[in-house]
Amino acid sequence: METGFTGNAQNGGARSTPTISIAMAVYNGARFLPEMLESLRRQTLLPDELVVCDNCSTDNSRALVEEFARRAPFAVKLYVNGHNLGPDANFERAFGLCTKEIIFPADCDDVWLPHKLAAMAACFAESDEVGLVMCDREMVNEHLQPLGRTWCSEVGCGPETHRRIARGRLDALLRTRLGGNVMAFRNRFLPLILPIEEPWYVGYDHWVGMLVGSVAHVEFVPQPLVLFRLHPNQSSQKMFLLDPSEHLRLRSTRRPVARYLLSAPLVLKRLLVTDSFRAPPRALTQIADLAAHWMARMALPRAFVPRLAAVATELASLRYHRYSSGLRSAIKDAMLGGAEFDGGVVSKESWFSSEAQPLTNEPPRNFLTRS
Repeated sequence: METGFTGNAQNGGARSTPTISIAMAVYNGARFLPEMLESLRRQTLLPDELVVCDNCSTDNSRALVEEFARRAPFAVKLYVNGHNLGPDANFERAFGLCTKEIIFPADCDDVWLPHKLAAMAACFAESDEVGLVMCDREMVNEHLQPLGRTWCSEVGCGPETHRRIARGRLDALLRTRLGGNVMAFRNRFLPLILPIEEPWYVGYDHWVGMLVGSVAHVEFVPQPLVLFRLHPNQSSQKMFLLDPSEHLRLRSTRRPVARYLLSAPLVLKRLLVTDSFRAPPRALTQIADLAAHWMARMALPRAFVPRLAAVATELASLRYHRYSSGLRSAIKDAMLGGAEFDGGVVSKESWFSSEAQPLTNEPPRNFLTRS
């Protein structure tokens, strides 16, 4: 049974901003975790709770969370999974354990700037129609030294893209690449979000962004509010930013597109079968168009000449420019192949096992914290 309490002196009493949960997924994050936790403690607007789901870490990550909880000015709840769920399913569990109005996903190896929670929470406070808020992030190396670029500048997400996001353009929202560490969403959308369809195939950030972006208003804070730490022990997406040749090697030996391309059809399915949240026709049309594009990329032939013709057809439809990275994505698909490049079998991540044991009902390790 949970015995902890939530809140602190700064966040107690009447407040105009909504209550805040931070959902942090942790796996062997001891090297960078203390800096991330400290950045949460230094927020100008403190969260009401930090929910940490540890994915069977073999280092001292759990001990670090426990030590932090003893001095944190907000409630800290630590859950230890019964087995390794994988990163996206771990976030899925963390979301379901959050109890406050706004949920901020958090990686354990980044650093948040002190005004991140305040700046993004202010967007939610302005209107109840705002369901999702995004921000930019500054890319830094493992020692937190700036690399001289932000994520938005890297992916070409400028002021015009932000205006299109505000007008409900899902293709513009996708231009941000929907990173989980720069998003926040209202807890009331959890019945739409959970469970995540096939979490070992579908990235939770794409899933949350597309679903909430389809049924609610999206705001974008153009300032970088996260130090996006890039280091070797990360996903291939982050490795691309550090070493493009390494990313190319990984893409040539792994399924290049299936993990994210599967999300659009599943998002469309969820929107159509959920009665509690109605997506407007325009959003459904955009998701259907996006699904058609990504399914076309998945179905690219293995043989070079037919694949080149299929890429040219899809390029002519302009969907590469609306939903992917334009000519760059088309060239990658033409040269490296689509989803069938890996033999037509969706490769499972090393952590996934169909014979994994069910989660235990172990209660969280709760920590009473003082203001």
